[in-house]
Amino acid sequence: MAERIQQELRQMQILHAQSTISEFVTLSIGIATTVPAAPVAPYTLLDEVDRHLYLAKQQGRNRVV
Repeated sequence: MAERIQQELRQMQILHAQSTISEFVTLSIGIATTVPAAPVAPYTLLDEVDRHLYLAKQQGRNRVV
């Protein structure tokens, strides 16, 4: 789903005039999952998503990690 959203945004080719990185708006997405039977605190899951988002940006932006 994340890759599909990213692809749809790419196809829209929204100009990003202020960017020195890309002519068009791009999207980096961090993803984390959990098994409902294994309780995980919401902040723990959000921390993992945040970590993955920063990894995506470090790897060159416009990525799903």
